[in-house]
Amino acid sequence: MSNERKLYAQACALSYDEPRERYETIKKYDLLKDYEIVDEYNTTDYVLLVNKSGIKIFAVRGTHFKMSLKGARDIFEDINITFDKKFSLRTMRLSSILKTIISVYGSNRLVLTGHSLGSKIASSLSNEFELPAVVFNTGSSLLEGMQVYKNVVLYTTNDLRSFGIDLLSISSVLKDEYKKVIIVDKKDNVDRHSILNFL
Repeated sequence: MSNERKLYAQACALSYDEPRERYETIKKYDLLKDYEIVDEYNTTDYVLLVNKSGIKIFAVRGTHFKMSLKGARDIFEDINITFDKKFSLRTMRLSSILKTIISVYGSNRLVLTGHSLGSKIASSLSNEFELPAVVFNTGSSLLEGMQVYKNVVLYTTNDLRSFGIDLLSISSVLKDEYKKVIIVDKKDNVDRHSILNFL
C-alpha cells in the first residue's frame, strides 16, 4: 500500500468524525501523527491539517448519512450531483473557505482530498484553484457530461475487469478523466464504497 494513499485516506476518515472528536482521533492514524488540526478550519464539513514541513491537507467530508439536518443537506447535494446541477451550495461555500485558506497559508504544498461527495467537491475545487487532489470513490452521475481533472489522482474500488462495481461511484470511472486512476481491491466485510477500503 502506498503511503500517499494511506495518508490521504486517513485524512478523509478523520473528516467524518465530529470536529471536537478529531483531536483525539488523529492520534490513531500513524501517518497523521506529525499533523495538527487548524482550529478555525475544523468544521463538520471539512478539516485543515498542517505539519511542520509546511504540507497542508484540506479534507472534505463525504455524505453524512445520520438522521440530521446535516445528513439531509448532504443527500440533497448528492441529488444535485446526480441530476447534473452545475453549482452546489456546499461547493460554492467551500470555494470561499479555500480562498481564505490560500490567502492565509498560501497554495504551495496544499493538497485537497475527499471521499464520495467530498471527493467530487475536492475534484471541483482542484479544477477551480489548480491544486493537486487525491480522492477516493468519487460520487458522480451519468447525467453529467465528462469532466477532466488534470491534477487529481483517483483511488477507486471499481474494477471493471472483475465486475467489482461500486454503484455510487462507477460513473466517475467510466466517463471522467483523471491525472491517474488507481484501482484498489475491496477489503473483506467492508462495503465497496467505504473509505475503510483505502486505509
